[in-house]
Amino acid sequence: MEQILLTVEENNIRIDKFLSDKLENLTRSRIQKLIEDSCVKISGTNVKPNYKVKSGDEIEINIPD
Repeated sequence: MEQILLTVEENNIRIDKFLSDKLENLTRSRIQKLIEDSCVKISGTNVKPNYKVKSGDEIEINIPD
């Protein structure tokens, strides 16, 4: 399992779009699947693909092998 931690410096961007821009090795659909499978958390809380990131959000991504 790979774990990635990101801190957001931007506002009002959907989390799936934000992550697809930051993580070029993952497709947006793969990111949406990770979100739906509760592998992406903001400050320890599960989110939906349409969650809009806020400056200061801490994103934790756990990518299963």
